[in-house]
Amino acid sequence: MKVNAQRLQLIALIIIGAMLFLCKLWQGDMRGDCLFYSEVAKEILKTGDWITMHHGYRPYFNKPPLLFWLTAINYKIFGINNFAARLWSPLFALLSGIVFFFLAKRFFSEKVAFLSALVLYLTKDFVKDNMGLHLDSAIVFSIVAFIFFFILNEWKFAVLAGISFGIGLLGKGIQACYGPLIVVALLLFTQPKKTIDPKLWVSIMIGIGCFIIWFIPQVVLHNREFLDVFVFKQTLGRVTGAFSYSKGKVYYLKVLLENYWPWLILLPFGLWRIWKRGRGEQRVLVFSWIGVVAFSLCFPEPEYGRYLLPIYPAFALAIGFFLADLIKEHLFQKLVKFVLSIGIVGFFLLNIFPIQLHENAYGKLRELKPFVDYLLKKERTQLQLLSPHYRTYTAVLFYFDIVPVVVAKDNVKEGILIVERKKENLIPDYCNELFSNSQYILAKCRTN
Repeated sequence: MKVNAQRLQLIALIIIGAMLFLCKLWQGDMRGDCLFYSEVAKEILKTGDWITMHHGYRPYFNKPPLLFWLTAINYKIFGINNFAARLWSPLFALLSGIVFFFLAKRFFSEKVAFLSALVLYLTKDFVKDNMGLHLDSAIVFSIVAFIFFFILNEWKFAVLAGISFGIGLLGKGIQACYGPLIVVALLLFTQPKKTIDPKLWVSIMIGIGCFIIWFIPQVVLHNREFLDVFVFKQTLGRVTGAFSYSKGKVYYLKVLLENYWPWLILLPFGLWRIWKRGRGEQRVLVFSWIGVVAFSLCFPEPEYGRYLLPIYPAFALAIGFFLADLIKEHLFQKLVKFVLSIGIVGFFLLNIFPIQLHENAYGKLRELKPFVDYLLKKERTQLQLLSPHYRTYTAVLFYFDIVPVVVAKDNVKEGILIVERKKENLIPDYCNELFSNSQYILAKCRTN
């Protein structure tokens, strides 16, 4: 049976996306924020509390819960492991590209849509920042899905747009407002009267309603403590400058200059061409999208490269529009088949051959686990960490399933102690080394 052109393009995108995002998710160790969030999800199962998130078995109010909920469900299905922890962010990235294809097709053409989605998938940071448990993946999906479902201009799709907005709010927070803001800007410049369309405001209220279902119980249960952290610090604090460790707004330009290759070369040509040759709604969509996200990045907040993820689809649209004029139709059809072939071959090669895609960041720490388990059972004492790196505490929580006590040199008590190699000179005299490797020392301390 002959496959039609659009179906072949979709299959090619799904396969290349699977190759980029879904290979060997079980490998290596969780790291950085991914490790932290993986532990939050694990503690949902350990505490049985699906309303209030926890880290170190203390309430954690910094982030909304959707990705933690989904990951906890993964843990129940697949067990507590790296695959279960990583799965949802790559899936959201893959789904974002598929919905983005249909969105671009609605505004442009199948050719532009395929090329734009391909550019998005082949954006270095879009791949890198969606390979672990990151909350930003839900934001990109929320933006793309909200815009797409709203422009279908039917009530049933307005409901889906609202749910998409809710996914963003529950997945990351206020950044989910990018989607509605882009739609409002698009309507203001193309169809001003439609800004009062009840479907728009109902979809926004549905999204807010999804968020309130979680937010109100938090206020009732924790009141000022929750509001101080989630609202005044994590949300308003990023706008008012409550965080003092800003890298400067030039940081985002540096990220693009360092990482947005090879697309950085084509981006100015794409923006110029869409400004000169794009239809009104095409120009407004791309430049409103860029403007809304870029404006939000000007506010004082800690700068991270992954905060650029929501702007990459707009860049991809401009580049895809530019490339569509350069690539002749017969070459385009060959490109689709080539992408499909590369995706199939690459997916199997990456999964069959012993290629390391994810780093073993805490392998040496996990070597200590059998000794720690034995000693804690025998001594009936508590595990101490001597002035550790801030992620070592979470690594012990996640991989050992033990709540350690962080101590300074002067506060080491009798019991079991883990020390990072670079801090071995801090080990008190009354502690004796039991086991060590290239990164950690396990010691037993007697204070009498």
